Amino acid sequence: MSKIEHIPCGEAANQSELTALDKLLGELRNRLGISRWIVLSNVPVAVNSRAIPDELDLIVIGPPGVIVVEVKHWSRTDLRRRREDVEREAIKLNDKVRRIASRVRRAGLVPGFLTGHFL
Repeated sequence: MSKIEHIPCGEAANQSELTALDKLLGELRNRLGISRWIVLSNVPVAVNSRAIPDELDLIVIGPPGVIVVEVKHWSRTDLRRRREDVEREAIKLNDKVRRIASRVRRAGLVPGFLTGHFL
C-alpha cells in the first residue's frame, strides 16, 4: 500500500486543479506495492528573490523520481488546433523542470529522474 503525503503550498487557481489533484492522489493510492509519495500542490517558485514566482501546479516525489505536473484544460481537439500554444506551454514546463532540478541539486540531493507532464 502506498503512503501519500499531500502538502498544499498555496491555493488552487481553479476547480480543474482540485479535480486533477484528487485524480492523481487516487491513482497513487491504487499503485501496487509499498511506496512513499509526497505531493506538493501550488508551489511558488521564482528564479531569484526579486522575481515574481511561477506557480507549479503539482510536484510529485516518489520512487521514479521528481515529476513536475502542469494542469491544463485541453481536449484532443485543442491539442491539434492550437499546436503553437501547446509547444509554448511545453517549453515553459521544461523550463520549470530545469529550475526544480537546479534547486534540488543545489540542496545536495540526488533526486533521480526529473520529468514534466501535463495532466
